[in-house]
Amino acid sequence: MRYLRFNIGSIFLITLCLILFSSSVIAAVPTVETRSATSISQTLAVLNGAVTSDGGAAIDERRFDWGTTSSCADGWTSAVSYSGAYFSYALIGLTPGKTYYFRAWAHNSAGWSHGNVLSFTTQSQLCTPNSKRCNGANVETCNSAGSAWTVTQSCGSSSCGSFGSNYCKTNNVYHSRTCNNRGCSSNACYDTPYTDEQLVQTCASGQTCSNGNCVTTCTPKTCSTLGYSCGSWSDGCSGTLNCGTCPTGKTCSNGQCVSTCTNQCTSGAKQCSGTTGYQTCGDYNGDGCTEWSSLTNCPTGQFCSGGVCSSSCTNECSTSGQKQCSGSAGYQTCGNYDADSCLEWSSVTSCASGQVCSGGNCVAGCTPKTCSSLGYNCGTASDGCSGTLNCGTCSTGYTCSSNKCVAACTPKTCSQLGKSCGSWSDGCSSTLNCGTCASGKTCSNGQCVSSVPTLRWPLPGNKSNRVILSGGNFGDAWTWTYCGGLPKKHVGVDIKANANEAVYASYSGTVRAVYSASSTYNWGKGIVVESSGFTVTYLHVKSLVSVGNSVTKGQKIATIADITSSGSSNHLHLGVRTGAYSSLSQRGALPQLHGTSDYENGKTTYCKSDPLFQDNFVDPWALTYTFS
Repeated sequence: MRYLRFNIGSIFLITLCLILFSSSVIAAVPTVETRSATSISQTLAVLNGAVTSDGGAAIDERRFDWGTTSSCADGWTSAVSYSGAYFSYALIGLTPGKTYYFRAWAHNSAGWSHGNVLSFTTQSQLCTPNSKRCNGANVETCNSAGSAWTVTQSCGSSSCGSFGSNYCKTNNVYHSRTCNNRGCSSNACYDTPYTDEQLVQTCASGQTCSNGNCVTTCTPKTCSTLGYSCGSWSDGCSGTLNCGTCPTGKTCSNGQCVSTCTNQCTSGAKQCSGTTGYQTCGDYNGDGCTEWSSLTNCPTGQFCSGGVCSSSCTNECSTSGQKQCSGSAGYQTCGNYDADSCLEWSSVTSCASGQVCSGGNCVAGCTPKTCSSLGYNCGTASDGCSGTLNCGTCSTGYTCSSNKCVAACTPKTCSQLGKSCGSWSDGCSSTLNCGTCASGKTCSNGQCVSSVPTLRWPLPGNKSNRVILSGGNFGDAWTWTYCGGLPKKHVGVDIKANANEAVYASYSGTVRAVYSASSTYNWGKGIVVESSGFTVTYLHVKSLVSVGNSVTKGQKIATIADITSSGSSNHLHLGVRTGAYSSLSQRGALPQLHGTSDYENGKTTYCKSDPLFQDNFVDPWALTYTFS
């Protein structure tokens, strides 16, 4: 019995010891795994961990230690959030671009344990806090965290006002307008005003620019060449000559100084003075006018009749009482005033003050006009007193117009102007009607061309936001190449653009050519797209298409090339030519006059073989566009 009690007691003690021993073995520290950080930014990262075994006891705390070295000695996190076995902590206030180390910890009744040390590197700053930069036409500012750019100022877009009146410069016609070039540069907005001056018309040979118009060159006459010594006269070139004044006692008549006296008779005429002698008409006092001489007596036995001495008398007038004017100041009456039986004219009876003699009677006075007082120097005109003035003729090269000598003008014809449609000046103040175009065609600069449909604007934005470079209008003088002594004429428009801006197809079609825009200058590439009935040319670009490609309206086909190294501003040359594609579609300009060769001064010019401006090219700026 004692033996049994002993065994039972021993068993109890052994069992108790086993229970106590078993309890201490089961409660172990947790097993922890450190997991990669997530949501890493410039100043934040989420630390991650997981408890892969709780060690047989409940997990009562989870934390991370971290630092800038692998010892993770910079700090401990506070209690973390967790879900099941996983836990995490958002670590903030970090330095951008720096490497950090961390490890996960967990605790149960048996104590703490941790996972391996891992690391992460925060993102570098996107930008320096509060710094500025240009982005397109905007100024952007970096936020205080250096993590994002924000638009803080919009610089606006470039624009131009309206063109002013035409004016003359270097003997050609120009007009100009004030433009503002706006954008962003050196991290700030700029608004730079400038004058956009454009050539309107090149005055042809034999013309000069006057008051903003090309007019036929005129060599003014002088008083000497006109043969005038007094008065004011046209110089034949819209100017007025002052040929001087006359001395006292003389007046200016048809450019000549003549006496102010009045002729009393016709030079050489004779009249009787009584019956004993006669008088002869002439200028005896040197005043330029005629008067009767002193009496010349008839020989003995003769008497004067009809202004001559004879043995018998002759009637000097036909009817007694008849009157005739003697000059303009008085009259004579027919009658028998001497001892013979014949009729003769009486002495002069002067007209009253304010009267003149007309038709043998004194009437209210009329002072006849002169060519000088009328300002006439050619042709015939009324003197205002029933008389006729002869104001002379014009010299060679001048014609009489409204009694004034003006430069002769030969009107041009439609053929000479090279026009087949529309209304145009003939160069002599008249208008030519050069006809209309057939159905399906339109008149462009005097030529009937196939109608071009509405196109898509080839650059970003709207046409109203774009400007044409100076000298880049359709028809402007293209001074890079001369033919026959004259510059070629531009067959497109040069639209100001920025390098790398997109270029869009203006219409659907097929790419017929991709070529170098110049063999001499760094002018980028050219693209020609053929559509139904016309071609569109894009010059000074970097092509994104190849020959044979089909393109659709609005498709991006190129970007603007940087051609500033050639001395030119960056731009898109846009050309539109009606008809099927040919090598002419690649031209940027055509000659005004043909040259003798297609190769001059070391470069290919096509001066001989190319057609004259404008061939089938139309002004792209005048066409209709859609925008997107």
